[in-house]
Amino acid sequence: MINELGGRTSGLRNSRVVIVEDNTDMSSLLSQHLQERGCRVVSFADRESFESADQAGALLESLGGKPDLIILDVILPLRLDPNLKSSGQWMHDTDTRKASPRSYLDPDLGLSIAENIRTGGMRSISRDTMIVFLTARRSGLLSRFVADLGHAWCLNKPITINNVFAALEQALDSVPHRSAADQDRSNAE
Repeated sequence: MINELGGRTSGLRNSRVVIVEDNTDMSSLLSQHLQERGCRVVSFADRESFESADQAGALLESLGGKPDLIILDVILPLRLDPNLKSSGQWMHDTDTRKASPRSYLDPDLGLSIAENIRTGGMRSISRDTMIVFLTARRSGLLSRFVADLGHAWCLNKPITINNVFAALEQALDSVPHRSAADQDRSNAE
């Protein structure tokens, strides 16, 4: 099926998607395009807000059920400073030779969140939910971690919307546990 934007919708239509990305411009763009493709989307800018929503049940309520897919930035802040537009912008606007601005971001916080999901530490997310990492890091260790994690993909920044959606559809289509009802929900309309 082709949607009005010219993109395939097979695996995405009616999917429930969580975005955990501290760059608000990127998060907004991804959210907008996902919603235009028929997805229910909820976004978080840091670990604390994501885990608080999970514990309070707000994540399930916002999505109308457990998420099908999580888009997760690898390098995240524990808590985003509300005075900043995005930590990505803050880092680029700051002299990166100084230690304090760079210490604001944790280079492995996204990986820690993923491990928490896989070990059952998130009450509203299934352990085998597909995770698509977004990262500016390119390393063999990261690739191995993603491979060992299972049900996970990794996209290197900079990204294009077409590349993201091709990967998201492939990722969702590759999940063997998706039931016939999930497939019907995704292919409805």
